[in-house]
Amino acid sequence: MSSHGVLLRAAALTGALVGLVSVFFVVVRPWYVGWGATAAERVRTLPGDALVPGAPEQETRAMTVQAPAEQVWPWVAQLGQDRGGFYSYEILEDLVGCEMENLHHLDPTLQHWQVGDKLWMYPPHKLGGIGHATLALFEPGRTLVFATRQIGTPLSAPPDGTWAFVVEPIDASSARLLVRGRAAGGLSLLGTAFDWTIFEPAHFAMERKMLESIKAHAEGQTVSDTADTVQVLLWCLTFVAFIASAVLVLMGRQWPRRLLTFAIAGLLFQLLTLMQPALVVGAPCVAVLWLGVWAPRCLLARCPPSGMDARAQSMPRRRQRPPEPRSARPMLILRTLGTWLLVTIAMIVNGAFRVTILQPWFGERVADVVSAGLGIGLILLFTRPFLRRLEAPTHRKLLAISGAWLALTVAFEFLFGHYVMGESWAVLLANYNILRGRLWPLILVALVLAPFCWVKPSGARR
Repeated sequence: MSSHGVLLRAAALTGALVGLVSVFFVVVRPWYVGWGATAAERVRTLPGDALVPGAPEQETRAMTVQAPAEQVWPWVAQLGQDRGGFYSYEILEDLVGCEMENLHHLDPTLQHWQVGDKLWMYPPHKLGGIGHATLALFEPGRTLVFATRQIGTPLSAPPDGTWAFVVEPIDASSARLLVRGRAAGGLSLLGTAFDWTIFEPAHFAMERKMLESIKAHAEGQTVSDTADTVQVLLWCLTFVAFIASAVLVLMGRQWPRRLLTFAIAGLLFQLLTLMQPALVVGAPCVAVLWLGVWAPRCLLARCPPSGMDARAQSMPRRRQRPPEPRSARPMLILRTLGTWLLVTIAMIVNGAFRVTILQPWFGERVADVVSAGLGIGLILLFTRPFLRRLEAPTHRKLLAISGAWLALTVAFEFLFGHYVMGESWAVLLANYNILRGRLWPLILVALVLAPFCWVKPSGARR
């Protein structure tokens, strides 16, 4: 593998990524900043605007609900982690430790507010109780305005943002629901980049789902938690295809085709997360994408001849493997990290599947056993393509790969679990106690043994 070829593919991949980012900033971001709102609604003054005068950052989103304002308001009034939830993607909220439970019915006891109350978005007992916004303006039946802080604003500083919910009647049978976010700006270059590329689109994806769920509830429609979980699964599969395509491009494996699937996956991920089409649209798109990424060449072009002639033509002559050049080591490290990332994403999806599907249906004990089996299978599935193409495998190389995967997984488990999910060290350590029925150590054993399952140190493939 020449360094010139690697540089060429890296340049092509960078160009495709620049194109995706350009589409996002030129087309996608201006669209979702004012999603659903009319031109007049985007610029008009709404309750709470005076709390952050002259805000350079403002987002206004709106939708029409075919129900009286009196039916819409109660669903807005019981928003909150300690109230009725946020009616959004509960699986994603729980993955980051929100312990969210979305109610599909009204509870009048959860709808009382007064200025100074806290809108909890994260459990009060986690993160030192900072996961909240404070009610700054309240007009019963019409307005809730919460004071917020931008990313990086210290808790000792006054709030520098607002999040407003406004319900306005249109006529006796319909209402307009508006949501506005304002911020004082002044973020650093890094903070602005994080805000625009990660926080903003993620916030919009969750907020759009919240608004559509409020509309559905107020109109008497059914909201399916299972459909929401499948929707998130499609997002994860698309992101896996996006990362896998990038890795395969750098590896040189039919890289022009994988460069195309990289660009398609990037566009499809934006489509699925931000436009949120119905499953009958999203699922076939993801299936076609995965076919493009993983299908053998013979399924997408002319298949080779079959029978003994084909085997004779395709059988390479045995030859001695040349020693691995030093220039291949960076690529080996990249492949090792890329494979671990794919496995980690698969494990996160498997964990969500256990919590949302298996546990409610079969109970915790059965769900843990089934999930552990699925996890081991996913590890073997996702590590096989990388390991089967490993050049000059030796005991030392295989041990280095398995050791790197083990160290990265344990570090991710503890750092993410403690600092993001808010779990204590004792709880995280308890997950490794196999004597108490914890099966997570089996996943780590599978990760360590995977290199030796697919490759013999002598170089002969299993």
